Amino acid sequence: MINFKKLVLAISLLALIACKEKAVNTVTDLSIAETKTLISEQKTNADFVILDVRTDDEYRAGHIEGALNIDIYQSNFEELISKLDNTKTYLVYCRSGNRSRQAISVMTSAGIAKIYHMKDGFSRW
Repeated sequence: MINFKKLVLAISLLALIACKEKAVNTVTDLSIAETKTLISEQKTNADFVILDVRTDDEYRAGHIEGALNIDIYQSNFEELISKLDNTKTYLVYCRSGNRSRQAISVMTSAGIAKIYHMKDGFSRW
């Protein structure tokens, strides 16, 4: 009986350790209005990053104030994403929502856990 209790305890501890080590990714889709509210609420938060994944030309033509631009079409996009601080919170957008959804997949694979997605894209901004 004592060996059985030890076995159950050992399995429970292993399960807890395995769950603790896996980061939970949270991706939240936002409308344009919700995005504007979030940006307003987070404007003084140094751990909040706005990420524009459009091309350089699109970014130069207009972008959300303070946004960091990492073009999803760059050959080293995954490498650049892997260098981001995965403890920060990211708001990701592109023109229509398609490229940003692809970027979010790369970001979650890189261990970034807290992501907001401007689902309608900058074209609706």
